[in-house]
Amino acid sequence: MYPYLSQRKYKDLETIANTLDAYRRFRHDAIYGLNFSIDEEESKAALNSAKDFLERIRIFIEKSK
Repeated sequence: MYPYLSQRKYKDLETIANTLDAYRRFRHDAIYGLNFSIDEEESKAALNSAKDFLERIRIFIEKSK
């Protein structure tokens, strides 16, 4: 999905980015779709995925310096 990420070197980041993209699509459906809702558990999972992604990006940036 994200061709600018090296599939070998950044596989874990690509996986998380794909998960966040799925949550983006869920959000779109929740806002614009009919009869769609996300429960509290799914919301917490989305937040945890985003936090994990941010932490991995911070680590990547620190290693790149």
